[in-house]
Amino acid sequence: MFDFGAWELALIAVVVIFVIGPKELPATLRALGLAMRKLHNLSVIFRAHVDDMVREAELDELRKTASHMRNGNYGKIVEDTVDPDNEIRDAFDDVRDFDIPAPDPHSAEDIMLPKDADKPLNVPRDEP
Repeated sequence: MFDFGAWELALIAVVVIFVIGPKELPATLRALGLAMRKLHNLSVIFRAHVDDMVREAELDELRKTASHMRNGNYGKIVEDTVDPDNEIRDAFDDVRDFDIPAPDPHSAEDIMLPKDADKPLNVPRDEP
C-alpha cells in the first residue's frame, strides 16, 4: 500500500525528531503503538461480526433447503440450484409467447440433405 524506501524513512525519522523532540519521542511512539493495537482489535472484532453474519445467512439457506426436502419439494430445490434468478424460465416463457409452430419430423420438406447423400461413403481401408 505505502511504498517507502530507505531515504523516505530516514527523512521522516529526521523530521519527527526535530518536530517532536528526542525527549517526547518514546512516549509518542508508545501512544502510536497503543492506537495501532486498538485499531487492530477493532478490525478483528469487525471481521468476526461479518463472519458471523455470513454464517447465519448460510444457515438460513440450509434451513430453507432442509424444509423443502422435508416437504418433498425436490423440484423447487433443483430449480433454485440450476436457475436461481429465473433467467432460463423467463427465456422459455418469451419463446412460448412467439407462438412458433414446431417442425413436423415426418415432413421431407424441412430436411436439408447434401446433394451427394444418396451415394455410398468412400472410407479408406487399411491394406495388409
